[in-house]
Amino acid sequence: MRTERGGAARAHAAPFRVLVHSEVTGFGHDSIPAGIDAIEKLGAENGFEVEATEDSTVFHDTYLALFQAVVFNNANSTPENGVRRGRGPSVAPDRRGFFARRTGKLKVIDQRTMKVSTALDLAYTPEMTSQTDGLLGVALDPGFASDNRLYLLHSDKTGKQLNLSRPTCGFAVTDVMAVGALAALREAGPRVPEDVPPAGFDDIPLVRELSPAPTTVALPLTAMGEDVIAPALRERSAGWRARVVRVAGELVVRESTATPPVV
Repeated sequence: MRTERGGAARAHAAPFRVLVHSEVTGFGHDSIPAGIDAIEKLGAENGFEVEATEDSTVFHDTYLALFQAVVFNNANSTPENGVRRGRGPSVAPDRRGFFARRTGKLKVIDQRTMKVSTALDLAYTPEMTSQTDGLLGVALDPGFASDNRLYLLHSDKTGKQLNLSRPTCGFAVTDVMAVGALAALREAGPRVPEDVPPAGFDDIPLVRELSPAPTTVALPLTAMGEDVIAPALRERSAGWRARVVRVAGELVVRESTATPPVV
């Protein structure tokens, strides 16, 4: 069964369903139709259903939950469509697919659960990605199965250059989330900080008692609270008005982060 661009998946689900993604906005390889035909032939011979699409907006949890596998069939696309230009995702031995959005997000597809998550976000602005800048590529280290290292090719936000780097720290939005990440990593097996170096924000007292203690960005939480409440009390009779207050944080390096490697 073949679905064209924008087609919706059928409501019922076969015992095993495969999604074939073939979107191109650059060079379209002549072998794409043959690839779809070959996978559909395998499906007919082995009793699984094949759905072909050129629509990258299908990469969300609800849609992917209808499938047991995803095949990237010579796909390439521009940043607004989400799949890395020129190549499909880098696939890890555990079947996770890593692909880069030019807007700065490194997306992960877990083909066992068909869930999509964001591993990091470099947060490029539309102005930065209007030409050829942004997060341009991702590659897995040859020893990824044991070291969990990957490499990113991305535009420098201030200079006219490309950077090749390996993330040496994964920031959680809050320290509470960083604590959850440490617990999940401990259960899953990767070492901290050798394989995955997590960090958080806020510097709440709890994190100082953990082992390894997570690196964090300390914020003046008491002063921030006072800065919010004081104007609210002072301006109750005068009406509300929006304002932006910039707060300086302080990096507190602890055991959860490793020394950055030279790349």
